[in-house]
Amino acid sequence: MTKAKTKNTAANESFEKASKGFDEIAMIGRQNIEAAIKSVNVAAKGMEEINGEFIAFSREALEDGVSAAKAAMAAKNIQEAFEIQAGFAKSATEAYFGHMTKFGEMFATVARDAFEPINGRVQAMVEKIRMPYAA
Repeated sequence: MTKAKTKNTAANESFEKASKGFDEIAMIGRQNIEAAIKSVNVAAKGMEEINGEFIAFSREALEDGVSAAKAAMAAKNIQEAFEIQAGFAKSATEAYFGHMTKFGEMFATVARDAFEPINGRVQAMVEKIRMPYAA
């Protein structure tokens, strides 16, 4: 009877350990999915902001181009038309590079913010793997 009781206790302990392991795996999976969803939502919101900024920039560039064309058409002579065009080209180039810098910063911020939840989960997994070896 003692031998049977010992086997039954060992079996129960093994089952409890396995059950805890499965629960932990399920929790890790759920946390990973939550982090992925959060990451996708942050990326989508960031891309929406970038898209809005791009549309505003495009609209502004188009309006500036139309204004410059009208001014060049109304020029009194060819020299004045070239000066208007040169001024427009310079301002359009400066605006372009300024906005491209801004877009680059926005993309970097979105990437950093979107990967933050994933990085948190990676760190948690590294710590979980390291824990048994640290003891």
